[in-house]
Parts: sequence; structure tokens; C-alpha cells
Amino acid sequence: MATEETRRFLRAWFDAVERGDGAAAMAALSDDILLEVPEREHGQSIAWGGCWRGKAQAGEAFRVRDQAIDVLEFALLDLLVEGERAVALSRERNRDKASGETHEIGIIQWIEVRNGMICRIRAFDDPWPVASGPGSTEG
Repeated sequence: MATEETRRFLRAWFDAVERGDGAAAMAALSDDILLEVPEREHGQSIAWGGCWRGKAQAGEAFRVRDQAIDVLEFALLDLLVEGERAVALSRERNRDKASGETHEIGIIQWIEVRNGMICRIRAFDDPWPVASGPGSTEG
């Protein structure tokens, strides 16, 4: 994909994420997607953290996440694209289902596209609001 094609494809994907259309978001993932969600330091972890391989495991990661939190708002703030690679900056506000606490976090994602499908997402975020809240455990 050329840069502009990738940009249009990823904007459409983020539009699906923003409106909570899980089916459309999952449809854009390749069968061999690699989803990397940071695990936490200092004895903290989140249930959906780790390396998830394949569409079925990625779907499981999202299911586990959805059991722990309600996403109240998600917004794409910026998207930098070069060929089939992109860096996205977004913001999410969520509520921990167990405690009712809300958290706002910034997220940076490294995204790779191959054959018109997302084949890798590597997420980076501010670990404190997440590790101290939704779905967190202390080690």
C-alpha cells in the first residue's frame, strides 16, 4: 500500500474503533496479527497485557479487556504514516467495571499493514492509570 492508501485504511479502522464497531475493527486485522500490549512493571499487570498472536487471540485480548473496563471515549489525535507503517496517538477515557473509577490515558501505537490488513499493533501507554485501575493485579 502507498502512504495515502494506508492513511485512508487506518483512518477508517480508527473510525470503527471510535464508534465501538468491534466487528469492523476485527475485520481489518490479518489472520496472523501480532498484538503487543505492554505488561506492567513494579509488580503491576493488566489481564489483557502480553503478546497475542493471530486473530483469535487478538479477539480474546479485546474480550478480556472489555470484561474489565468500559471505554467511555476513544479519540484518534494524530496519525503519522509512511508506506505500510504508522504511528498513532490517541486518548482513551475508561471506567473500571470493578471499582467504578475512571481513567484517562494517552496511547501510542506502532501499526504495520500488509496486503491491506493490519498485521501488527504494538501499543505503548502511560502505565500508571491502567496498572493502578482497570483489570490490574499486584504481584
